[in-house]
Amino acid sequence: MTITRYLPQNIKIFACAMMSASAMLTAVPVSAEGVPQVRIVSPANGATIVLGDDPNRSVPVELAIDNFAFKKLGGCGEMTNCGHAHLWIDPPKSWYTDLTVGKIGAPGKDSVCDNKAFPANNQNAGSGSNVIPAHFGNCKTLLGKHVIAVGLGGDNHNPIAHDGKPVIHFIEVTVIESKK
Repeated sequence: MTITRYLPQNIKIFACAMMSASAMLTAVPVSAEGVPQVRIVSPANGATIVLGDDPNRSVPVELAIDNFAFKKLGGCGEMTNCGHAHLWIDPPKSWYTDLTVGKIGAPGKDSVCDNKAFPANNQNAGSGSNVIPAHFGNCKTLLGKHVIAVGLGGDNHNPIAHDGKPVIHFIEVTVIESKK
């Protein structure tokens, strides 16, 4: 089975990694239980969203998963198809055409919304929740069009991959200020 990647305005399914730039990425093997998938169910692709009023200007991103279990980091034990998700806002443009396991995890020079202490915008490794706040406060430009990408990582932060490609889902949103 091959997972097909589409342009940001369509549904896309991929996966994620979270390693330092100097670390070697090794994909987590997929079990016979089925190919893990992740998709962003809220906000919807193409939605206009209002920035949160918190210091991080957060917007909740709700995920749905198939053939995968979210657990707190270290909680998977010997389970396969288990781990957490990483979220990126405006990932490097190369991800749309040349996404491989070795190309994700470290922020690219055009990643403008990464958390300065972490090579992604946010993750759910501490909670195992299916809702991850997207921190738009990390972005150089808050308002306007943005791409949100979410990918799956194993208990060791290595990407969940199928056929050598990480499993990630992209959507495009338009961000506005609240009209208080």
